[in-house]
Amino acid sequence: MQNKFVVTDPGLLRWQLQTQQIRFNPAHDQYCGLFALLKAGASQIQEPETFGFSVHLAWRDSTLTALRELVDQEFWSLSDAHHQRYLATPDLFESG
Repeated sequence: MQNKFVVTDPGLLRWQLQTQQIRFNPAHDQYCGLFALLKAGASQIQEPETFGFSVHLAWRDSTLTALRELVDQEFWSLSDAHHQRYLATPDLFESG
C-alpha cells in the first residue's frame, strides 16, 4: 500500500471511514483503513485528497479501482506464499 499511496491526513481518512460507515479497526495501521475505503468505493472517489490520502506520482495514471485490484492481488500472493511456507508443508520438526 505504501508504495502506491500516502495517507496525508489520518484524521480526515478516519472521519471519511466513519461517515461512509465503512468497517475498519482503528487499532490497525491507517493503511488498513485506506484499503477498506478503496474496497468499498474506489470507483466513486474522484479526489483522493478529500479522503485524506494521495496516490504516488508513479501510479497517478492508474485508476483507483485498478490500484485496489493490484494491491488485492499482491495481498493474495503474500498470503498464498505464507500459506505454502508455513501451513501446506509437512512439519519439519515432527518426528517419525
